[in-house]
Amino acid sequence: MNFQEALAEKKTHIVQQWIEAVMSTYSADGASFFLKQKDRFANPLGFAAKTGLTAVYEQLAGERPCHSIPPELRQFVKLRSVQNFSPSAALGFVYLLKAIVVENLGAKNVAGMGGEWIAFEAKIDALALSLFDLYTEDRELLSRVKIDEYKRGNHVMAEGRCPSSMAVNNQEEKIELKVIRDC
Repeated sequence: MNFQEALAEKKTHIVQQWIEAVMSTYSADGASFFLKQKDRFANPLGFAAKTGLTAVYEQLAGERPCHSIPPELRQFVKLRSVQNFSPSAALGFVYLLKAIVVENLGAKNVAGMGGEWIAFEAKIDALALSLFDLYTEDRELLSRVKIDEYKRGNHVMAEGRCPSSMAVNNQEEKIELKVIRDC
């Protein structure tokens, strides 16, 4: 059995383990929800993770052409870019696949695959770099949006302070100052 056949045979188990490993980076309640909720609209993150990781595994295993990153995985990276993850924590899930494949195929079998395993690892590394580019683009966009909001003055409203309520507060302060001066 060659390496691609072994990957195809163990696909369901490997992908499921990979999804569970990725979801374990969230809180226990969040991970449980993301894994159990099947509705793509109620659970966009879980849906993007499941479909994106499955599609990229198929690409890496040679079952599907490797032209670009699947849109679902792009969406998953976008979601992780706005969450409280460091870049390494947000994208480290890609490298988890290597250990999961070795665990499922056996270290001796993987070592015996030689060049096929090295090519598979290279694909994973290239995927990680591509996802890092996407992640940084998303973070830059988020930063630009924050800066634009600040320049427009919308940061005041985002902090829960409406300009009209600020005017009322300033008026109250002026009244208090007048009362103090009158005393």
